[in-house]
Amino acid sequence: EGEGDDHSLAVMDEDCDGLPVGPGSELRVASTDDAGEGWSRTLRLVQSGLGPSGILEAEMLGDASDATPATLVVQVQERLPLGWRLCAFGTSFTVLARPPHYAALGVHMKPPPPSPFAGSLLSPMPGTLHSVAVEVGERVALGQELCVVEAMKMQNVLVAERDGVVSELYATPGDTLAADQPIVGFEK
Repeated sequence: EGEGDDHSLAVMDEDCDGLPVGPGSELRVASTDDAGEGWSRTLRLVQSGLGPSGILEAEMLGDASDATPATLVVQVQERLPLGWRLCAFGTSFTVLARPPHYAALGVHMKPPPPSPFAGSLLSPMPGTLHSVAVEVGERVALGQELCVVEAMKMQNVLVAERDGVVSELYATPGDTLAADQPIVGFEK
């Protein structure tokens, strides 16, 4: 699990209207993969610094043989409609808050369809596409300049995040871009 990886977890707690903020509140956190295999842990909230970039300190409780619970510090990156995006140990977690009986039904849900722009270069911010440095069919290498987006009179060079072959250009120089708008597509 490298830096910047994204993982989905579920927080199963009877009070899902908000993050329990009182010291001593306990949450059961669980994760399952497509095969139904997974794990669960109980976290006890020690301190909370609420807010969009709040820091939470929790103890990860083990079984009765564990004399000292492990301390975990988590940063709240974003409040989502059904939970939070949290960061711990350099890894980003999407955490859903739901009661246990809802979580049990999650195994029957189909996964969302993949985005048609998965793996494409997306504009990181609103701005104007200043230039495109690649052509359709061109092979690109990790770190190679793909385009320049101008935002607030600053030019931001966007580079390839992996090796690949350009399959489509979704925008042309001079286009106004929205945040997360696709610019360059790659062969799958």
